[in-house]
Amino acid sequence: MQQLNTKPILNYLEKNNLSKTDFCKKCNISLQTLNNILTGKNFKFKTLFKIARQIDCYIKDFFND
Repeated sequence: MQQLNTKPILNYLEKNNLSKTDFCKKCNISLQTLNNILTGKNFKFKTLFKIARQIDCYIKDFFND
């Protein structure tokens, strides 16, 4: 399985000076789900749509070419 590119998420957190908790509230996801994404564990794909909408990026940005 391909590793998810988490740079868009991490860059957004840093650029906007957000904690993981604040980010999760904005995206309407749980902290555990975010941690699963960042560590390469299982999560629901629709979560990426929520995150992409919040950080204004495309789903394809989460995947390396």
